[in-house]
Formats: sequence, structure tokens, C-alpha cells
Amino acid sequence: MKTKMKKVTKYLVTAVVAVVLAVGGYFAYDYVTGDSNAQAEKVQTFGSLVSSAEKKDRSKTLVVGLDAEYPPLAFSLADGNIVGFDVEFLKELAGIMDKELVIKPIDWSEKLDRLNSGELDLVASGFTYSKDRTNRYSMSKPYLSADVVVMVPTDSSMSSVDDLGGKVVGLQQGVESHKEILEKFVNSKGQRVAGIEMKHVDLGMALSDMLQGGEDAVLADSPSALYYSKNSPGSFRILTGSFEQDDIVLAAKKGKTELIEDVNRAIDKVTQSRTFRDLHAKWMSDK
Repeated sequence: MKTKMKKVTKYLVTAVVAVVLAVGGYFAYDYVTGDSNAQAEKVQTFGSLVSSAEKKDRSKTLVVGLDAEYPPLAFSLADGNIVGFDVEFLKELAGIMDKELVIKPIDWSEKLDRLNSGELDLVASGFTYSKDRTNRYSMSKPYLSADVVVMVPTDSSMSSVDDLGGKVVGLQQGVESHKEILEKFVNSKGQRVAGIEMKHVDLGMALSDMLQGGEDAVLADSPSALYYSKNSPGSFRILTGSFEQDDIVLAAKKGKTELIEDVNRAIDKVTQSRTFRDLHAKWMSDK
């Protein structure tokens, strides 16, 4: 294990495996890899605003829960600042809605409970639409789409998605859509996956465990898979082929129809703007 871990790049050691900082009771990894993150504008987080937000008219704030370890959509820097595509997108969205954005990092597996309690208005960072989820959430129109892909260590013998038959696959906790994909999977030889490990609190931990031999592969949305592959050269690769395409949306408590209507109007304005195209180029490029 020690020999294998020595092959992991400095980025991965810093961002995924070893450097874990307790920030306000949440885990934060250091994803600092260059000037692009250093120049990222700070966004108000729930920890710094909870007292003032409670004193203000709640209708003037937009409290959004997200997985703060899901690059490039959202991830924590060493100082606790949260950056990423969704953070900047939500800032534009809140501005159009004339609301003060409050970002709250959450355990992704607790998102439904947090919404139902009224603690959050929305959840973001890779929340995907599914028909089953319409029974539990009110969801916005899509603002991104992503392929569901398979990540493996660079030295893996697997070459395509079909090779998942008989393998153990890791997932992040709370990503039900990926679990459903694997439960239905049958390859060309009639084989199913040998096991599904859904114990990891974030994608980085799932990838770390895979590199240490815990699983054979990890399922991920393409933006995150490309981000990790680009920033950890020589550590991962993405298998040929993909599963269904996910529509990425924002989710609210079931029945929050008026909120979702307001969000959809704001999404239309943001996604048609030059700013949105610039954000996409900044965070989603595989170059």
C-alpha cells in the first residue's frame, strides 16, 4: 500500500488523501493547484453568516446546501473558503433573485432532511434529476448536463465500461442515481458488478480508497472525473464508454413551487449570459 501511494501525485496527496482540516465541524481538503483558485472571489459561508442571517428577513436570503468536496462544482480551500462552478453560478442566480447568497456545506446524505427542516432553501453541487426524486423534491430545470463515467487507476487492466462485470465499484454516499445504474448493470457476458461500496462521504475519499486497493473502480459525473484526471496526472483514467447522461438541477423541499418558479426564471437569465459561458470555460474545460 505504501509503495502504491508513493505514486500518487502531489495534488492528489494534498487534495484527496492526506490533508484534512477541521473547518467549522466540516472536513475541508486543500485543492490549491494554481492561480485560478487563488484569485477566486470569496463567497459568504453559512458559518460566518448564520448569526446575521437569523436576524435578517429570511425572505431576503437564499441558503444553499452543497457538497463542498465535489470539484469542479464546489470544493473547500485550506482556509475554509468554498470555490467552484456552482458557487459562482449561485452567486449570479441569487443576484438576479435579489437575495443574499448563504452557502452551507453539508453531508450529502443528509440533503433531504436539511431541506425538509427548513434549514436550507436549495441544494446544489451535482444534484441530478430523476423521476423517482420528483416524489421527494421540487426540482428546477437543468442548468448543466453530465455523463456518468467510470474512473479507474491508471494501471488497471479494465478498458471499457463493459469490464465492470465482476468488479467492486465505489460510490459517494447519497448519490442514489449512480447506485441505481450499477444495480441495473449487466455487461455483454451477462455479468453484474460484484459489489457496490457506498461508504465514502465524498468523491475524493472514494478515489483515494480505490488507489489503495479498496475498490476496482469509482463511478462519477464527467465534470468531476475530468477535473481529478487533469489535476492528478498519472493517477486515474476514464474508461471508454459511459452510462446515461445526467441533468444537473437545483432541488428544494417538495411543494416549494413558487421558489422553483423564481429559480427557473433566474436560471434562464444566467444560462443565456456571457458570464455563464465564461464560467463553463473556466471550470469545465478539460484543457
